[in-house]
Amino acid sequence: MNYNKIIIGSSPICLLEAIYASNCGIKTCIIDNAVDLGGAWKKLNTENGTIKNVEIGCHIFEKDKEVFDFLKNKLHLELQAMNPQPKVIYKNKFIPYNLKNFIVFVRNAKKYFSYKYGLKQFLYDTNIFLNEIKQFNLKYHIFSKETIIFIENLISEVKRREIDVFMSTNIKSVKISTANKVIELINEKEETIKTDKLTITYNSNFNSLFIDGKDRTDILQRNEYEFCNLHILIKDKQMKKISYWRVFNNAMIHRVSNMSNQVSRNDDEHLICIGVFSSFLKKKTEKEVTENILVELKKMKLITDQCKILKTRLNSYKGRYTSYYDLKKIETET
Repeated sequence: MNYNKIIIGSSPICLLEAIYASNCGIKTCIIDNAVDLGGAWKKLNTENGTIKNVEIGCHIFEKDKEVFDFLKNKLHLELQAMNPQPKVIYKNKFIPYNLKNFIVFVRNAKKYFSYKYGLKQFLYDTNIFLNEIKQFNLKYHIFSKETIIFIENLISEVKRREIDVFMSTNIKSVKISTANKVIELINEKEETIKTDKLTITYNSNFNSLFIDGKDRTDILQRNEYEFCNLHILIKDKQMKKISYWRVFNNAMIHRVSNMSNQVSRNDDEHLICIGVFSSFLKKKTEKEVTENILVELKKMKLITDQCKILKTRLNSYKGRYTSYYDLKKIETET
């Protein structure tokens, strides 16, 4: 099989890349080891668990007219301003979400010169912070309907263009020939797929990399991660109105999002999605995790003592990623 472009991964950015390439007349293929398209943008499965058919987490957008116009005109999706706007919790204080990267910048100050890409990361974070200052008054948005509709519309566009898609497919090896300008991908069945161009992200998975016959797998340097979310369906007449909180300096929680629009049938019921650090989950039951999280949410004054738990669901997924700078190294060598 031969293609002009192969994309390893099926996150929204990968699907958009495939759609754009197809529009340009480029024969394109998507390969992913996952079962379903969409990357991390998906719903909890309906086969088990007490809370079903809700999204894994919350996705928010900065205001960008080009992005908004594309979503509206090409994918027929509307975005609305978050109300209230998202906040950052830092040292028990609420700070505008626009300053989140400044907080990251300050917290990482001592680390910038202590690891491999410290200086590059320092310059990168500085640039992000300066851009945030320029756009300080911008508002953050979410889809007016479920985020999953975004993925469903993208998938429909991929199918309409008859882009080849291979799911549940593991790539064992990528071989790049700079002289012949050919890239070969070998899957677990030892089948070879050739392409002129290859698009990968930090989450793209393949086991080995060869450039002009030399084993350069060392460039990949895979880092493991685990994302954990606790969904809690509660009944609380006096719950504080929020959209999204990014939490710093907390050993248990790193984010809190209100997803009540996906389940609530009355104003008293609320679905809260809490991003939980995987290190906190070790040797704890779901009940123990929930009890600890509720204590923290009360400290944050999100919920009251009258809060009643209706349902909970703890979920996690693991993966491996390659740093941005290692990906740039691959680009430089090819």
